[in-house]
Amino acid sequence: MATTHYWTSVLHAHGGDQEKLKEIVVKDAEVVGILAALVLTITVAGLAIVDAKLAQSSWVRAVYVALGFCSFVCSLISLLISSRLLLAINKLHAKDVLFCLGELDKMGAVNGYWWFGWSLQFLLFAVLLSVYMLYDGMCFGISCALTLLPLWTMYRLHKAHVGVVWPLVNFSPVTAASQDESSDSASFLP
Repeated sequence: MATTHYWTSVLHAHGGDQEKLKEIVVKDAEVVGILAALVLTITVAGLAIVDAKLAQSSWVRAVYVALGFCSFVCSLISLLISSRLLLAINKLHAKDVLFCLGELDKMGAVNGYWWFGWSLQFLLFAVLLSVYMLYDGMCFGISCALTLLPLWTMYRLHKAHVGVVWPLVNFSPVTAASQDESSDSASFLP
């Protein structure tokens, strides 16, 4: 689990180069995005297996397919929110990145893609339970609980973006200064 302490260690390992830290954060996000696409593909295959195993028309088949579909949609939305969060971090001045990660850590979010990784694990667990425990009566309740977890993840990602990253992007003194410099340089252009 990446924490503020971890990112501080990474920063010190690179001689305090905050621009390098920002590059590492974004690179980690790209790797997670690739893994996310892979897990979502596996999820589609899992839903196909569930549909094949429950070929008979029954309410059980409909419930399990619906649970898997809801988990898939929720995790996909989490991916979009997480991508938005990471794009916002990418827009931050390098000086603000470590502070942003620290604020996310205080909120319990740590960083957007860490929460998205958990939502993917919950999604994968739900699909595996649907495949391997189809005839267990407890599987219905467990799958329902695991389907609700990505919704909670979506809420935390949204809270982290609105409460931490967005104000930093729009109201950071460093960012504001750079925007002022850009507008000043643009005003001198013919």
